[in-house]
Amino acid sequence: MCLEIHDIAGADHIPKIAVIAGPCGGSNAVIAQMFDVIIATENGSLYIAPSSALEDKTLGTPKKLAETGITSLTAKDDAEAFALVKKIISYLYSEMESGDDPSRAVDIDGILMNENYEVRDVIAQLVDSGSFFEMKAEYARHIVTGLATINSRPVAIVANDPAIKGGKLCPCTADKAADFIEFASARGMPVVTLVDSEGVAMSDKAEQKNISSKLARLVRAYYNSYTNVTVILGRAFGTAYTVMGSKGICRTAALALDRAQISPMSPERAVEFLGEVADESKMAQTAADWAEKYASPLEAAKSGHIDDIIEASELRARVAASLEMLLF
Repeated sequence: MCLEIHDIAGADHIPKIAVIAGPCGGSNAVIAQMFDVIIATENGSLYIAPSSALEDKTLGTPKKLAETGITSLTAKDDAEAFALVKKIISYLYSEMESGDDPSRAVDIDGILMNENYEVRDVIAQLVDSGSFFEMKAEYARHIVTGLATINSRPVAIVANDPAIKGGKLCPCTADKAADFIEFASARGMPVVTLVDSEGVAMSDKAEQKNISSKLARLVRAYYNSYTNVTVILGRAFGTAYTVMGSKGICRTAALALDRAQISPMSPERAVEFLGEVADESKMAQTAADWAEKYASPLEAAKSGHIDDIIEASELRARVAASLEMLLF
């Protein structure tokens, strides 16, 4: 077994995908966790301690493995699991001809009008038609990760999902994003990041899970990544702005929709901190006025934090063009 572990640990350049098709316990579970991607079938289980030694008998089951981020995908049976393996590999080693016009205009204004929109609806229009392949969908659901193609070029997608907890960053979302970025970067795959987040989780639980260390790991993942295109779709405040693929930490083309808000803190907190709220009933208007003046994408462009301001309809065309420029 030591030789097996040595061989797996030393093969960083080779994508490692494990299929758990039955019981996988003890040292075998350790080996499985060394793989980049784990797929469990409905008959699979993964554990160090057997269920007889645990109070929670669901631990190690396919459903719980997906919810805790141990597995990336769940398959009905062996055949479906190996079909998923082939699909993952297809994104890693070659372009995938799509025939989808890279300059196609997208219609996402209606989606973005809802503050709690589902970012998958935006992703579906950004990428080549039908190419988005989500991974770890049941884990840390307020961030979305998956493989896709844009202009037939494989890319890794990382996106805050405002529909779940306002797209906030927490220890689990940071780990999920960092894992995926590291996986993509090791394969020379560009990362496309879509940013729209209320900020960073502030709670006893987040601090107990060492959120600062998790966010630092996310920063390192972006810093060491292959290349990036980051688009600010909506809110990008403070730490959440910085760690989500900003120009300050990685090689990136940074774009922002004309509706974006970018600032060191949210407008509401900013006006409160600065003591600009003389009348609590006017808090919303005061914050809106402050945001228009200090948190606009134009101000961010003037200070060099973004490269360009784009219209929502241009999203696909501009991301595709940025990828071609960076990877030429």
